[in-house]
Amino acid sequence: MSKFNLFDNWPAFSKITEGIYQMQQKIDGIMRPVVEVLDKFQSGFAEVTTKLVKASRPLIVIEKLGKAQFVYWDFLTDEFTDAILSSNNINKTLREICVRDKFRKANNTIDLCSRHAIIVLHDRIFSQTVAAYRNKQYDLAAVGIISVIDSVLSDISGNRVTNIFKRANAILKKVEETDSIENEEFAVLVLTWTFRKTMESISANSDFNSKEPKNLNRHWIMHGRSRRRRTQLDCIKLLNFLYGILLIDELGNTEKE
Repeated sequence: MSKFNLFDNWPAFSKITEGIYQMQQKIDGIMRPVVEVLDKFQSGFAEVTTKLVKASRPLIVIEKLGKAQFVYWDFLTDEFTDAILSSNNINKTLREICVRDKFRKANNTIDLCSRHAIIVLHDRIFSQTVAAYRNKQYDLAAVGIISVIDSVLSDISGNRVTNIFKRANAILKKVEETDSIENEEFAVLVLTWTFRKTMESISANSDFNSKEPKNLNRHWIMHGRSRRRRTQLDCIKLLNFLYGILLIDELGNTEKE
């Protein structure tokens, strides 16, 4: 498993870094059985996937969304599933879906974040970031969202986070044993899987002497090394990731209760 370092070479944040790293290590340990099953499923190991056949379409969608850094928490409708499965350009498809929706879901995500108790603590930066996004200043907005993400990750409870990942593990085990799963359980699975894969790729260490990665990367953006023009979809992905953190923290607390 790759190691996350959200505050690379920032001595002032050493204590925060240690706490976040420990939380992410816990997530990796809990998710490892899930990752192994999904990886084998994707590789076509029949002995592992026989009972996953009925769930294959949603699982493929989950995998594609995770690779695209698109955190998702809603039910997977047939229309959405068909669109993702048939897509040859996942980013283009995701943008088309946002356009058809007139960006209502993205606007709702911003509203949900702005009213969340944790985000209220970072209201000044978040409000300015949203203003930049509204003004189509997507490069500035991306920096602002990542700044809020870094702060929120240091605020949330690692124990609550591990609770929801344990729940995801239990859900996948249920699929293996019974080949059935409820819509609500798939919503939890798609959230945890897409969140984990997005966190892994956004936080991946990068060599600035190498070619800039195609996916969003925190280090390249926050250190001013990125030369890629940020898009509205990039900002939506980051906003989804931010809200995904809040959701996982809340759901983890619910699981504990």
